[in-house]
Amino acid sequence: GGCPLTATQPISGGGGGRGGALMSAERQRATAIAALTADARSLGSSATAPRMSPAELERQLLSELTLFDEMGEMAAELAQLQHAQELFAAEQTAAQFAAVVEAQQTSLQYRDALSQAHLSRTDDLEMKHQARAANLERMAVEITSKVRDESLAHIKEVTEMFVSSLARRPTHVNNAEAQTS
Repeated sequence: GGCPLTATQPISGGGGGRGGALMSAERQRATAIAALTADARSLGSSATAPRMSPAELERQLLSELTLFDEMGEMAAELAQLQHAQELFAAEQTAAQFAAVVEAQQTSLQYRDALSQAHLSRTDDLEMKHQARAANLERMAVEITSKVRDESLAHIKEVTEMFVSSLARRPTHVNNAEAQTS
């Protein structure tokens, strides 16, 4: 068995194109690996295999070196794909964390707004309470003043009636004494 690869036929198909070119290159690599494996088995199993000429040995060596380089490129591509996959997973996790943080922030803002509304309502109620307390105190002072003024007027009236009654009494007493005499 000869080797299907030669130094003048590159396997990579132009060095890393996308899509169909990449799949074709992978197929060529897989075919080359299978051919080399078959050649290696046939060389090891047949003791009477013909010797290869120096040109064939050089061609096989160049083919194997090319295959080795391509395998290194495939390993690098695989590492890049794994890195891209890890980045994607990290981005997904970061997006999930960002969504959780945003939800918590929204919840905190809502709670803060409720607290502010509660404080505002409490302040309004406190101001109304203070205004009512001041109004009640003013009314109490007015009622107390009015009751005091009315009481004083009543006492003055009763006192005047009493004094007037006392002033008339001596006259009545004198008249009563005169009539009894």
